[in-house]
Amino acid sequence: MARRESFRDVAFVALASREYYRDGFIHELLAERGITNRTLSETATDIYRTLFDIFNAETYGDSIAAFVQLILKT
Repeated sequence: MARRESFRDVAFVALASREYYRDGFIHELLAERGITNRTLSETATDIYRTLFDIFNAETYGDSIAAFVQLILKT
């Protein structure tokens, strides 16, 4: 996204493993957003993991950004 906005020297630096971002990060993200409803959390987790897999790349930050923009924006 930053490169599309003309920032050329931007690099994704993972602070944790891909596995953590796919399987564990979502729980922290939902808690940060105050989502405590079990059904909603389970559905959001399923959507997050699906998007993560669809946008999967070496710079999997795209997956996280896609989820936040498409699902948690509201």
